[in-house]
Amino acid sequence: RGDDRFSFVCVFQNATCSLMVKDVKDRCEVFKKNIKASYIIEFLENNTNKITTLERNCPSWHTYCNRFSPNLQGLTKENSCTKIKKHCEPFYKRKALEDALKVELQGK
Repeated sequence: RGDDRFSFVCVFQNATCSLMVKDVKDRCEVFKKNIKASYIIEFLENNTNKITTLERNCPSWHTYCNRFSPNLQGLTKENSCTKIKKHCEPFYKRKALEDALKVELQGK
């Protein structure tokens, strides 16, 4: 109790927490709107067999899904991120094989 280093932060703990929660919710809502506005699910569904197209699109969408899904139930509830991950699966399977081949070709 004698250490006052964090007393200033503790005074504003609720306000800080509220701001952080609001910021995350706002970012999640923007992401949800971007999913709908870009028609990315339909685009990926129509290009599932085009690895080059998936390679250009999946990493960024997949990254955002991983970042925002735990914080916004709507992304998993509506299956938006689940669908994105499903349609990107062929790309990630091939990438895993290519990465394994690179390691194998580097030699021992």
